Amino acid sequence: MGTARFEYATYNGMPAARFHAESGPGWVAVFEIHEGRVNGLYGIRNPDKLQRPDIVRALGRGGSKWKP
Repeated sequence: MGTARFEYATYNGMPAARFHAESGPGWVAVFEIHEGRVNGLYGIRNPDKLQRPDIVRALGRGGSKWKP
């Protein structure tokens, strides 16, 4: 089993944690925060979306969709 590391990041204008793994592609966990509470947690592994964290995208799958 390989090692993994993470770093704090901003993705889509929200706080995030970027994970890097030796064994394969990384991923990002994005936290939607409203009034000091976490209202959404999004995991992103799509390589196309991970290349440009500065582009704001609508997140969600049928529930509330975060938009800046």
